[in-house]
Amino acid sequence: RQSALQAQDRYIRSQEDYKAALALDPADPQGVTEHITFFEAWQDRTDQRIPRLKAFLDRYPDSVRAPFAAFSLYYDANEKGDVDQAMEALTAVLENDPTEPNALYLRGLVNLALNAPEKAVLDFGRVVRQNRSDVQAVLWREVAERRDGLPGQLGEAASSLDMEVWPAPIVRFYLGQSSSDDVFAAAEDKDPQVQQTRLCEAHLFLGEYALLGGDRTAARRHFESARDTCDKDYLDHGVALAALRRLNADKRD
Repeated sequence: RQSALQAQDRYIRSQEDYKAALALDPADPQGVTEHITFFEAWQDRTDQRIPRLKAFLDRYPDSVRAPFAAFSLYYDANEKGDVDQAMEALTAVLENDPTEPNALYLRGLVNLALNAPEKAVLDFGRVVRQNRSDVQAVLWREVAERRDGLPGQLGEAASSLDMEVWPAPIVRFYLGQSSSDDVFAAAEDKDPQVQQTRLCEAHLFLGEYALLGGDRTAARRHFESARDTCDKDYLDHGVALAALRRLNADKRD
């Protein structure tokens, strides 16, 4: 699952095209202005970035780009450990569309960071009901269920997953059908970027597994490896940071 920020990269190249189209044929100046307003706010790397994104949401709450603006606020907040602002950003999306799968998925991750696995179970469950082949949501639901002391549903859910492609090795590991060595061997790929992403995900889910088993030392080692391996624009990098913050908070308590 790619982060919303990466998805925005695919759109940003069209900004100049929109400006050119507006100059040639201003048939929909409001739509073009909305598009440019969003991307200029998203590209802003000054302290005005967050106020501009919030202003966009206030001005265009029904825009198709509103979820991207909210997700941008979420990522900024998550990287800083501001879970309240992260939750506020996702709530803004879900108020407009309570079934938006990306917002539900991200809220599930925030709920795990807030140590509220019972809420995360509901969020990931709603994502899985919309798409039973969403393997990331299936795996995170399993983590949330086990953290909440519930019997996991992974065995049953696996029948709806493609077990021939990544991250099927992680699914088999959670089902007790393979070892961590098998997972890392399967993560190898001739494409360095693909391998980096797989190693990131492997360390993250193996860290959660270790934590479920009470092995905090192994969990920390995996989460630190995920933090160092994951692309900083990739969703799981923020998840790894949140997991380490959770470990540190538990240690202080």
